[in-house]
Amino acid sequence: MLNIDAKKARRLQLIVDFAKDLLYQTNEGIERDFKLVDSVRKNSIALFPGDEMTFFMIYYPRLRRVLVEKYGLEAEYYSHPLNFKFEEYFGGIGNENIH
Repeated sequence: MLNIDAKKARRLQLIVDFAKDLLYQTNEGIERDFKLVDSVRKNSIALFPGDEMTFFMIYYPRLRRVLVEKYGLEAEYYSHPLNFKFEEYFGGIGNENIH
């Protein structure tokens, strides 16, 4: 079981690294970049069902950093994974979950 989880974790890390490289190297626009981040989120959920917050705690900050640098977004506003403007790309997770 541990070996399978380690393989899944390695696969997800490769997906995130590849997405980061694509974000840095391409200029397809912010909407397409957010769709790429959403694809990474969906892959994370497929590999680790029920563990979506792990994506937002570990992997989203890495991808968010690229988007902040690339588009000059306000890093403070996007620092909390549940408080960002583009929640429609992330399956409805957004401001409604903040109390």
